[in-house]
Amino acid sequence: SISGIGKTRIVGEAFRTMSNVFYSRTPENIDTGIIYILTNFEEGVIIIDDCPIDKYYYVARLISEFQKPFRLITIYNVLTKNEERETNVFFLDAADNKEVVDTIIERERIIDIDVKIELENTVMAFL
Repeated sequence: SISGIGKTRIVGEAFRTMSNVFYSRTPENIDTGIIYILTNFEEGVIIIDDCPIDKYYYVARLISEFQKPFRLITIYNVLTKNEERETNVFFLDAADNKEVVDTIIERERIIDIDVKIELENTVMAFL
């Protein structure tokens, strides 16, 4: 997915009203923060922007070691074909953002109508 089409904003809007959502702009030097979150919270969502696949696997292993119900969402611009097959990937392109956002809303069970409308309006701004 190319840079500048709203990947981070879409994900941010999807989780804006939820508690225990943790965001990092980069995967660099986040080990201490991830371990703190996993030690001090029982569940949540960890979102890491600009996260290459090797860092995704590293953080996923950390989460697995703690055996807590955390969801990991990473945002990255370029994946190889092998990486696409090995992970659960949403591709965001301006032409099909609406379908992807609908899938995210359904998958994450977002029921707050205001959040749904905000997400849909954000997507329409990019079309």
